[in-house]
Amino acid sequence: MIRAAQNQAQRMMKRQVESPAKYRMEDRMLFIGLPSFLLAGVSIFLQQHFGKDLTGLLAAACVLLASSPYIAFIVLFFLYFREERDEFQARMLSGAMLCAIGATMLVTSIWGVMEQFHLVPVFHVGWVMPMFGIFYSVWLAVQRWRYR
Repeated sequence: MIRAAQNQAQRMMKRQVESPAKYRMEDRMLFIGLPSFLLAGVSIFLQQHFGKDLTGLLAAACVLLASSPYIAFIVLFFLYFREERDEFQARMLSGAMLCAIGATMLVTSIWGVMEQFHLVPVFHVGWVMPMFGIFYSVWLAVQRWRYR
């Protein structure tokens, strides 16, 4: 019983050392990804406070603040792919990303055609990145289950 617990602890320690890029990514998510959502919240507050009077530099600042989560996650994934040395992990992540791009393109293309025929309401572009994130997460989970 004690030996099994020691073996489990050794495996967990080994896993932590395997991919330092993964742990740097988690730190970046915490210190860059989450604050970007706070910046987006500041943008929403400014938009509600100033209403339709946003012009010039304030409008540009609100656009950048509202886009900061998207920009942050693209930069974070770029840095992660650049640092990941495990080819299998990089292949799984890039495969999941490719499938997510394809699924997002498929859904938005079909929705666009249905919009042309006035069968559905206009698609809000702000949902494209979250849709991509959902497809990416699902496909990555499927791949990890497949290769467990």
